[in-house]
Amino acid sequence: MRFPRPWIGIAAAAVAAAARLPGIFGQALSQDEVASARILREPGFVAMLGHVARTESTPPLWYALAWLVHRAGVPLADVRLLSVLAGCGLAAVVVAAGRYVLPDGAALLAGLLVAVGNESSCTVTSYARTSCSRFCPRSFCGCSCAR
Repeated sequence: MRFPRPWIGIAAAAVAAAARLPGIFGQALSQDEVASARILREPGFVAMLGHVARTESTPPLWYALAWLVHRAGVPLADVRLLSVLAGCGLAAVVVAAGRYVLPDGAALLAGLLVAVGNESSCTVTSYARTSCSRFCPRSFCGCSCAR
């Protein structure tokens, strides 16, 4: 019987955060993030989803969460922290799932590879949607709203 070792997943999540946080507050929004910010500025939830359906090819979960967070008073530039959290969560989930089929060290290695092995882990650009869609691949039924 395996005993819970939460530090393994926490370690992978911490490495993911360390790879993503530097520069997140010092960088201006990229062109892709400006397009996302325009969507988040929609006045209503249905209008936001309509904008996503017209202009985006990714599932709308990140936009829905980010829109709600922005409506709660978080500045648009700081909404990127949702993506950092999704990356940390993904690394921890990989470790937790890996522990079912791998030794602890191998599960940790898998989580660390996820934490730093993505081109988005060192930059914020395009991270918003990729992290959330990888963390929740079937979000909103996994449907693409682009036409």
